[in-house]
Amino acid sequence: MKLYAKFLIEVLNDKEGGQDLLSRAKDAANIKQNYFDANNLHDDLNDISSMSSNGTPCIYVSGDPDKIGTITQCNAGACRILGYTFNEIKNHNVEKMMPELYAKNHSRVLDDALAKGAENIPNKERLVFARNKSGYLFPVWL
Repeated sequence: MKLYAKFLIEVLNDKEGGQDLLSRAKDAANIKQNYFDANNLHDDLNDISSMSSNGTPCIYVSGDPDKIGTITQCNAGACRILGYTFNEIKNHNVEKMMPELYAKNHSRVLDDALAKGAENIPNKERLVFARNKSGYLFPVWL
């Protein structure tokens, strides 16, 4: 992302777009560190306001079978990095923020996860890519 930002600034002479992308890259680079800092973890993960206090972008997605993948809450950090307002993404499927490669198979992955049950889903950190409102891709840790 930083490389593309430099390309925008130096080659395409898009200083504003490049600086915006550099700022988003800096925010994205801090996500993992903030999220996994043991001093910032909260016992109540259902309280989005507690997650907002440390600046970690956070999105809650429904796991209910009839609304699976639907965004129910997100904090200001997530909105800033994604470039959406809360009202633009609330009640939309999380696939809206995925590259097409992930999005086209995501519902099937979620359906398979529901069929397996939570105890059979590996609880491990994953690096994937998200797509912001402008279409730029950036790394995120799940």
